[in-house]
Amino acid sequence: MLTTTYSAGFWQTITRLRSSSRLILSALEHDDVDEVERLSRAAERDMAIIRPVIEARADDPDRNPEDAQLAEMVAGLKDMNDRILEVLAEKRRETLDRLGELRSNRLRLAHYRPEDQGSQVIDRKG
Repeated sequence: MLTTTYSAGFWQTITRLRSSSRLILSALEHDDVDEVERLSRAAERDMAIIRPVIEARADDPDRNPEDAQLAEMVAGLKDMNDRILEVLAEKRRETLDRLGELRSNRLRLAHYRPEDQGSQVIDRKG
């Protein structure tokens, strides 16, 4: 039985990992990028604790199908977490690029001095 195969600490880590996954989804819904990143990093630390325990059972002759299911579940969570972190990194890069573009436009417009005092500046990109 799986409950007797693994320690209570292992199951606490699994429970924390599952909770993190639910909280990540909630943070994503609220566009809380910092919280998603924090939770993803915490999930990564939990997976680093769990994976060696599961891998140690890979060659165990007493291993059962439930062990394989648990290993697949953790591998799936790791893949999902990796994708979330990749998407966050890409969104962060896009945001920084956009901020750089906006700063550049603001500086360009701030240095513009119209020759005619009645002239108006129209930002066609905005």
